[in-house]
Amino acid sequence: YLHGLQMICESTIRFIQRHAEEARELAQSEADAWQRATYLRIAECCEHIAVNPPRTYYEGVQWIHFAVLLDRVVGHGNGYGRLDLYLIDLYRHSKRAGELSDDEAREYLSEVFLKLRGHFFSVGGRDAELKDATNEMSFVVLEAYDLVGDYNNLGVMWHPDIDPELYAYACDVLARHGESIPVLVNYDLMRDAQLRSGIPEEDAWKVVYSGCQWFCIPGKEYCDQDVNSLNLLMPMQRTIAAAIEQGVADFAGFYAIFETELARTAQAMRELKNTQYELLGSLWPEMFTSMNSHGPIERGIDMVDQRGVDYQFTSVNILGVPNVADSFHAIRALVFEQEMFTLAEVQEAAATNWADQESMRQRFLNQDKFGNDLDEVDELLVRITESLAQILNGMANLRGQHFRPSLFHFQGHLNSAIGATPDGRLAEEYLAHGMNPQVGRNLDGLLATANSMAKVDQRKFQGGPMQVELQPRFFDGKEDIGGYVRAFSETFFAKGGVQINLNIMDLKKLRDAMAHPENPAYQNIIVRVTGYCSRFICLPSHYQQEFVERMNYEGF
Repeated sequence: YLHGLQMICESTIRFIQRHAEEARELAQSEADAWQRATYLRIAECCEHIAVNPPRTYYEGVQWIHFAVLLDRVVGHGNGYGRLDLYLIDLYRHSKRAGELSDDEAREYLSEVFLKLRGHFFSVGGRDAELKDATNEMSFVVLEAYDLVGDYNNLGVMWHPDIDPELYAYACDVLARHGESIPVLVNYDLMRDAQLRSGIPEEDAWKVVYSGCQWFCIPGKEYCDQDVNSLNLLMPMQRTIAAAIEQGVADFAGFYAIFETELARTAQAMRELKNTQYELLGSLWPEMFTSMNSHGPIERGIDMVDQRGVDYQFTSVNILGVPNVADSFHAIRALVFEQEMFTLAEVQEAAATNWADQESMRQRFLNQDKFGNDLDEVDELLVRITESLAQILNGMANLRGQHFRPSLFHFQGHLNSAIGATPDGRLAEEYLAHGMNPQVGRNLDGLLATANSMAKVDQRKFQGGPMQVELQPRFFDGKEDIGGYVRAFSETFFAKGGVQINLNIMDLKKLRDAMAHPENPAYQNIIVRVTGYCSRFICLPSHYQQEFVERMNYEGF
């Protein structure tokens, strides 16, 4: 294995050296003096960082570009951490030496953003002493994105002690661009989640927003992110069938069956994952990432191998939590309490997509739904998430560490394969987005939805973003839109929310872009679909349709 790492290290050196050689060749044939000097500077930079640590801010930014590029070319990758902490020493050194202007600092980083695009970086958070980690580079990173926009994945890690000027600027950038960049995340809650998972204080503070919704400690953690999903609708369907067969008479017995079926599903996933983990290091090692992590070189094994790095939790995306909560609430009311329908009738109606049962569907559809700050249904969703956390946290993977549920998914468009559900949802309707309410069911405004979502104890999960799509008219008459975003997000985080993805988009323009994608005016509309950003016109049509259907908030 170490011989393989050496080969990758040598290949990396050669890859960077080839850029130096190309730059020198371009310089020889370049007539323009300024451009020739630029090529020579690139050559000198690449020759040095191919085999040495960066000496300047310019070299540090170039090394980060190469490191992320190579990491993603050959592997799944991991979170890339805090740009402001990585670059601050080089930034200050270059500023003191008089070799770096403010404009250059922004421009170098913005060029990296344009090249790397959808890769994840963070700023903000706390330092090892749990003091605010904001520094000059925190502002430079935000300014670099503000300069170019585009679909970058940048997170600002809020906490109550964050520099208010930085957070105000972050919210202003988010409001002006309207592209859910930067993502706003709750640093203290992420750190608490790491501590709860057994990560010690000396490492937990290093947690960063690292992916769509997940967080990790770069260089020390491998969480197998975005490849594992658990569909709650399948154990729900088996629960209904088993309850019919057993003649269950009350909701308590019904829910007990659900927990059994949920545990069965989780155990099947555990067996599958552990089989994969036995082979993963041989079939898909993360060698470049391992080379930049603590443990693999010292232990002679890859970070995906057992104990390759210190922290190897299995991240599991959860599909359908709000749909199951809404379904269970309707079943509890209409089957067990009011006895208007039987479970067999519910099963048949869902299996036939409510065919010839529109009156019955309306009964189920018009029950209270998650997302309206109604305790009875919200508490049922919380109960389901608690069951998830207890079952998955109680299972150990092959590496001896537990599974961590994530209240997030990106498969909600897989509706027809799943079928209709007892919440009144038709098979052709998209599933709820992560732990966000089913589209069109949260009728009491943005604040009610935020209150519902904040009732979940996010310390037990590896993320659960609030996905918000607003139209510009939502802010009609308001001058300081960034101030509204700041006040809303700070309140949401103080109540226990973990992440906000906010798109501010003109719905009419999006619909016209669907019909006329060739229009140059629509070429650079950026939206955050789930955890990732994309140009709207590049999305498949069913993704576009699902996105525009979410834009339903009329007011706070």
